[in-house]
Amino acid sequence: KTWTVDEDDRLLAAFDGGTAVEQLAVAHERTRAGIEARLVKHGRLEAEQASAARMRCRSTFTTR
Repeated sequence: KTWTVDEDDRLLAAFDGGTAVEQLAVAHERTRAGIEARLVKHGRLEAEQASAARMRCRSTFTTR
């Protein structure tokens, strides 16, 4: 689904206020990757930060 200006504004305000990416994903009914991509687009995250966070989450679920 397409991002609206209002949704972008709400996303950025919540992120700037300290809301976690996982909570934002639930609130906006989007994936974590989708939220991170939008935050990168708006300069709130560096692309490397977003991919590093995904790698940490993935490693949490792998069994050895």
